[in-house]
Amino acid sequence: DVLLRLTLDNVCMMALSVDLGSLKPSLPAIPFSRSFEDATEMSTLRFLMPTAVWKMMRFFDLGPERRLRRSVRQVQEFVAGVIAARKKELSRGEGAERTDLVSIFMRARDEDGQPHSDEFLRDMCISFILAGRDTSSVALSWFFWLLGQNPAVEERIVAEIHWVVGERRSSFGREEDEVGGQVVGVEDVRKMHYLHAAITETLRLYPPVSIDHKE
Repeated sequence: DVLLRLTLDNVCMMALSVDLGSLKPSLPAIPFSRSFEDATEMSTLRFLMPTAVWKMMRFFDLGPERRLRRSVRQVQEFVAGVIAARKKELSRGEGAERTDLVSIFMRARDEDGQPHSDEFLRDMCISFILAGRDTSSVALSWFFWLLGQNPAVEERIVAEIHWVVGERRSSFGREEDEVGGQVVGVEDVRKMHYLHAAITETLRLYPPVSIDHKE
């Protein structure tokens, strides 16, 4: 649950610049998170029952199909609200420096030179969140499990982190430097080659998406 909260917060920040705050000490119930989880679970049920059954339930708005419809609507309304607020922000000449996914696509144009529609922006953000949430949390779960099985690897990763952060701090001569007082910055992570190798090996051994179904 904690890793799911972490990855959802991260992908929402990357896609929408929205901090859901689901990792607060009280681990609060976040309506968007709950709706997203319900939509994912109810969609999965379609693969576990005959097509004719779930289509009939959808037609009559019964059982899991009713729950799916409501959850999808709530997720879409949340993302659409963020997009509307972002457009108002841009119309006031604010937020031009944002680098989240929806802001980048708002500034971009389609192949005809036209702005992307709200529906396109909404669906693109939801797809990004869906793709990143469960896969990232599953990968992290396997990664930490493997660390528990290989303490020598864990020690080497910790040593690398201490070395990279220590090198940066010694270069600037103070605790708070160019990464705004963060313990680890993006440039630090790029220098952690052993950590990257360990994560890559985890993905090789236990891929979050072992089979990719395509039509």
